[in-house]
Amino acid sequence: IDTYSTTVIGSALIDSKVIDNTYSDAKAARRGNASTTIVSRYNSLTHTSANLIDQTITNTTSFDTKGNALTQTQDKYVLDSTNTLIKITHSDITNSDYDTRGDAGTQRIATYIVDGTVSTLQTYQVFTNRSFDVSRNVVNQMVLTYSDLSGTTLLDCQEIRSSNFFSSGVAAAQTIVTYSDADKSSIIGVKAIANSDVSSGGNVGRSIITTYSTALVANGGTGDITVKDADALTRQTINNTSFDKYGNALTQNVLTEFYSSGVFSFSEYQAISNNTYDIHSRLKYSEVRSYSDALGTTFKDLQVINYLSYDVYGNALNETIDTYSTIVVGTALIDSKVIDNTYSDAKAARRGNASTTIVSRYNSLDHVSANLIDQTITNT
Repeated sequence: IDTYSTTVIGSALIDSKVIDNTYSDAKAARRGNASTTIVSRYNSLTHTSANLIDQTITNTTSFDTKGNALTQTQDKYVLDSTNTLIKITHSDITNSDYDTRGDAGTQRIATYIVDGTVSTLQTYQVFTNRSFDVSRNVVNQMVLTYSDLSGTTLLDCQEIRSSNFFSSGVAAAQTIVTYSDADKSSIIGVKAIANSDVSSGGNVGRSIITTYSTALVANGGTGDITVKDADALTRQTINNTSFDKYGNALTQNVLTEFYSSGVFSFSEYQAISNNTYDIHSRLKYSEVRSYSDALGTTFKDLQVINYLSYDVYGNALNETIDTYSTIVVGTALIDSKVIDNTYSDAKAARRGNASTTIVSRYNSLDHVSANLIDQTITNT
């Protein structure tokens, strides 16, 4: 499958996929369900290892009597800096409660991050898929996320409503209510997402995210989600102008507004550029230029951020932030911060809340004691 961003064949290739299917179960094959699927994605029509973007291998290890997949594994591979294909994630998937169309009503997915020979459980999630659209996209869903395979420590419960899907599978509209408990008695987050300018590969050009203080969920928490303008808190308009081959945003601008007295008012405008990522698509480097107006004309400061390490939830453990008073990197340093975070509580880590944060501020990029301005230690 060769995908282009223009109407002319052979012009502006997005990617080229090679898909190999193996069918070893007759009933499953009758339904079009493969035993093994290997999807190799390339950035060229020349399918060599040098042009490989990533590879996903899905193995179905058991089917029910109707040919529906019951248990599966999925492994994703990318090329490292030496052009060696390495595994970065592994998932164990269990499907059940199929409807007559072959859509799974319940899914249990354990996701692991793989670094070399070490696999670390990231999350164990239980999906309740209540309804689907005609293209078999889930439109009404509940997700329970745990930190352990036994389902003992619940991190959060989410009710998700999605609609108006693009061909890539990205929803044009999505509302998510997050609870701290499975009984859904305590709301800890509500957001509505509007996506547009979505490519056939799923890259979102424009996303508007509005957060709310609360929401109403019909039918005892399983029905439609209603949010009110009066309960709005913030609104972020994110424009992604370029992407890497994995779909990570390389350049973007972000307008942040806060809601007060019935209107959204300006809070911050940021132009973000030169993003680089590690093999797990986590940010390594970013330049953030902030402005004091919504049009991005009045420059405020520049931050150069280096992310040095992460925990399993994607929180930065160690990072440096160099702040400049000019738009040019390396000119007119204001300060250089070294930030070290420790996450010792799984639920807090899921929300990005550290147990201990140490911020050391320097007047130089040389982080020695003679250049230390101050140090702030916050323990929760």
